[in-house]
Amino acid sequence: MSVLESVAYPAAWTRVPLGVIAPRVSEVGYGALEPLSVFLNEGVVPRSSRDDNHNQLGSDLEKYQRVLPGDLVFNKLRTWQGGFGVSAHVGVVSPAYFIGRPTGSVVPRYLHHFMRSEPVLAELTRLSKWMPPSQFDIGWDDIRNVVIALP
Repeated sequence: MSVLESVAYPAAWTRVPLGVIAPRVSEVGYGALEPLSVFLNEGVVPRSSRDDNHNQLGSDLEKYQRVLPGDLVFNKLRTWQGGFGVSAHVGVVSPAYFIGRPTGSVVPRYLHHFMRSEPVLAELTRLSKWMPPSQFDIGWDDIRNVVIALP
């Protein structure tokens, strides 16, 4: 049973799966764009803005995925900890990340904050597979089915 099923929202709010309002996109071939990273407390930032990212860039940035402002970017190994965020930048991220692009009238920053709520993080943790020593892996099919409450 989903952790989110026990959360009470106002009756007028709509509940929809994330994948309906922010379907996954993967656009490659933009290797000249600035590399971006996802940090737990900051969300999506240019790699060049931090000196504590010790992950190595891949040898072919053309395989990296384009990110646009408003895109929701997920580090699938750290999603359960809040390793995602809405980008304010144009750039590229690793092919190992998931990108959801909000559609319609959904406010991306609302998704950013809603997804960081305690019940959603608990649900993302429940759906994730433990990978020793300290990470959890989650698939897009699990993320896209997380129910979002929209006012």
